[in-house]
Amino acid sequence: MTTTTSLTIAKGLRRAKTLEGKVAELARRLAGCTTWVQGKEHAFDFVETLKAHDEAVAELVRIRTSIARANATTELEFEGRRMTLTEGIRCQAELKGRITQFAGFDLSQGTEHVHDGAYDERGRPVYQDVVRVAVWSEPERAAKIEVLRAQLETLNEALETANHLTRLEA
Repeated sequence: MTTTTSLTIAKGLRRAKTLEGKVAELARRLAGCTTWVQGKEHAFDFVETLKAHDEAVAELVRIRTSIARANATTELEFEGRRMTLTEGIRCQAELKGRITQFAGFDLSQGTEHVHDGAYDERGRPVYQDVVRVAVWSEPERAAKIEVLRAQLETLNEALETANHLTRLEA
């Protein structure tokens, strides 16, 4: 068991990930040791495994709670204003979403010769020119995405710094 006061947020996040794996493994063991063939040795003792599982879960809850508390109270500066780490993490998610959104926009432009479903008196398809106009050109989109990526990188650095410097409280 690790005491949370000896951890930074970054170390706490790594410890939580390790504990999540341990809890999952212990849960699989528990599921496999609830019954056994009489007279045969079972791989894991149910009571011991349950105790280890419960201890790992309790530590994981303490660490996650300490991380949540630190995220809610620790501040960083981003784009000229102070915000909590929680807000920074939410901004980070929104920036990632915006980049994905902008990358997915259809920016087709130009003239297309399109069959409109109609036929002339001789049964030949009727075509018409359709002019497509987009709100941005591809270079404009690329520039907007680069601005968002730069913002995201700046925010990531601020969050990373805070994660490595902020100590968790019990």
